[in-house]
Amino acid sequence: MRGIFTITSCLMLLLPFLSIAQDQEPAVQNPIAEYSLQEIIDTVIKNNPELATSKLELDAAKARLKQEGLWENPSFTAESENFSGDNPGFRNTENTFWLSQPFVLGGKRDFRKGIALRELEIVQLNYDIQRCYLIQSVEEAVYDILLTQEMIKLAGQAQEIAQDVYKAKESKMTEEHSAEVLLSIEIELSEAEMDVLNAEKDLKIAKRKLALLLGENEVLPGECKETLEREYKIPEYAALKNCLLSRNPEILIHTIKEEQGNYILKYAKSERIPDVELSVGVRQFNEDDTYSFVGGVSVPLPLFNRNQGGIQEALINQKKLEVEKNAEINSLILELDEHYRTFSILEKEITVLKERILPKAEEMLKKIIEGYEKKEIPYIGVLEARRKHIETQKKYIETLRDFNAIIAHLERLCSSHFHGADGEIF
Repeated sequence: MRGIFTITSCLMLLLPFLSIAQDQEPAVQNPIAEYSLQEIIDTVIKNNPELATSKLELDAAKARLKQEGLWENPSFTAESENFSGDNPGFRNTENTFWLSQPFVLGGKRDFRKGIALRELEIVQLNYDIQRCYLIQSVEEAVYDILLTQEMIKLAGQAQEIAQDVYKAKESKMTEEHSAEVLLSIEIELSEAEMDVLNAEKDLKIAKRKLALLLGENEVLPGECKETLEREYKIPEYAALKNCLLSRNPEILIHTIKEEQGNYILKYAKSERIPDVELSVGVRQFNEDDTYSFVGGVSVPLPLFNRNQGGIQEALINQKKLEVEKNAEINSLILELDEHYRTFSILEKEITVLKERILPKAEEMLKKIIEGYEKKEIPYIGVLEARRKHIETQKKYIETLRDFNAIIAHLERLCSSHFHGADGEIF
């Protein structure tokens, strides 16, 4: 009985600490057990909270366009004259009932609809811009996951090599300075173990980034079915530049803003034309119980305000939009130049690594193993060759990751898909 009491007391004391530990390391679930890049992109586009906000803004812009196409409401007015005073009561009252309808002249309603329509197109293009950046972020997150997965494998191999080197050196303590050499190898073994831990941590961070893009906080995606050695088809620079100028939504949005600016200028000029309000009604005479029809028109006189300031502001904004568009085009072309140059460099590096360096490293490792089997090369030489081979593989997959990421940048700039044998539009 005393033992049960002691165990229960210990559990009660440990419960707060267990709760803290659970708060620090929440249970990780996998909402997507296995996925391809296209599948995860589709899922992110469907579930991303920021993109969902842009969709609501698009719906709001559609509502504004609908509102601008509506006519102004008529107004009803009732007047009563000649009651009380010297004529007590309502015997001599004249009652008038008016129905007034404002008429917007100068094409103002059409211009407002044109402005609202361009605003809808701008919101749509802003959605496309956010979508392109989101797709790029998803691609980069997936490439980081693939990179860290490969790094974990290579780090594990390097750890095994460091352990083998340590065991081999430990068995030969009679060599000169063997203690110093053994200490150096111990450090290398510790570094290899740290590389494994860091790679596993990087993988968790990369999955967390992808989970946040999915709109999740506590769940991580599972295994990715992709590989960093992907097919691609990148056009020549001139074709990329034309694609940028014709398809990039950040440029297209400036073209739509210029069209909207033209409508704003037309609307500002139409404000010089006054609107008219027509009224019709019936007047009732209580004295003899007769009635008559009445009508009226109301027209503002544009003597002082002819919207001079509004027209001048619209003209200035037109010039501003033109300058902003040119600045945006220059900025995006510069970005394209930098990314295409990086793409060309990485493409050559991958070719050299894949066709020359990696085969030579494998050939060297094979020859050293053959020399070891013939007892011409010590086992330490085999371990050193394996280590060098792993470092070359690391360089290759890191370059592949950077290469795929730079293609994702080019895809976002051109709003096109260049991965795959043929290349497809998003």
